Amino acid sequence: MISIRLEPVKFAALLPSLQFDWLRERYHINLTTTALALIGFPGYFDSQDMDITGKEAINIRLGLKYSRDNWLIAASFSQHIPYKVYTLEKVPEPEVKEKEEIYGGGLFHLSLTRHLD
Repeated sequence: MISIRLEPVKFAALLPSLQFDWLRERYHINLTTTALALIGFPGYFDSQDMDITGKEAINIRLGLKYSRDNWLIAASFSQHIPYKVYTLEKVPEPEVKEKEEIYGGGLFHLSLTRHLD
């Protein structure tokens, strides 16, 4: 993993940050997936058997910290974006001719901390 984190040098009450991570993971898992859509595309059925040996991905994290007196509020959002997946066998292409954009979600974090004297 290689990580780059950018944040202001001077300490202030409001501290933004930006972090980029490059990940290379190696493992060996076998996934068998079966999908059946009941709403939207009735009758759609998809079955895949994937033998995954690793992936390369980027992780982007945006953060913001605010401190006042003994209180600290920290909020962040990170998105893991795989761009290359290694498999032992070729993963079959879906039969759908139109490319669908699928949002994989992200990780939201919010914390409120009070430091005791």
